[in-house]
Amino acid sequence: MIELNFELDSTYGYHECVSVSEGEWVIFRCPICKDYERRINMLTGETKVKDLSPIVRHAGRHIPFPLTTSSPTPELN
Repeated sequence: MIELNFELDSTYGYHECVSVSEGEWVIFRCPICKDYERRINMLTGETKVKDLSPIVRHAGRHIPFPLTTSSPTPELN
């Protein structure tokens, strides 16, 4: 499993970003800074950032969950 983390240093603020997967890209968006977006390509490692603020620190975590499991689902009684 691949886990993506990023954190940008700043002396002022801290905003926790939420992530979504779109194809080979993981996209982090800030719920406070509506125009902020960080994209990380899972295949190439390329990173793109939109509306980077030097004042606010943005951080995020993306843990992809498998859509299927290899272990059986327990039955409920």
